[in-house]
Amino acid sequence: NTEAQIAIMNNGGVRAPIEAGPVTWGDLYRVHPFGNLLMVLRLRGADLRDALEHGLRTGTPGIYISGATVRYDSSRPVGSRVLSITLATGEAVTDDGVYVVTVNDFLANGIGDGFTAFGRSLGQRPTGISDLDALIAHVQSVCHRPGAHHQPYILLTDEFDARESGIGRDLKGRARHGLKPA
Repeated sequence: NTEAQIAIMNNGGVRAPIEAGPVTWGDLYRVHPFGNLLMVLRLRGADLRDALEHGLRTGTPGIYISGATVRYDSSRPVGSRVLSITLATGEAVTDDGVYVVTVNDFLANGIGDGFTAFGRSLGQRPTGISDLDALIAHVQSVCHRPGAHHQPYILLTDEFDARESGIGRDLKGRARHGLKPA
């Protein structure tokens, strides 16, 4: 447990979908083949907003997000698309607040995929956990819940159609915390 409020993954860090049914280590490896390590950042709300703006620069989400809902308007100019960020707790993210965000080490350095805002963190802590190991632990935790043999495996999700945006959904097609067009 990283105790992060938000987790962000670049789309390029997720390489394959997970199909319904039994999931093998190989299936999960195809999702996260790079062995990136997870880093916990302390990030100002303004820098979090900048990172999300960067993730929306093309008009469609370039990231996966968990732990927050981001409302945006893709018709607005680049750099002003994010309308609001709300944590899963219901708390609104403010520019002067400080938030705990987990990203992979590729992004944490402030260079990976151009996410310079992560390089402005107030502090970084390595977890020693790879993205693949975190995914395996998540799938195992879902599968070991009472009645899980009747439930689909769940991915980090958002509100977009995976076929159109490349963003994950749970296997029943339900969206959870993530990005929302305005």
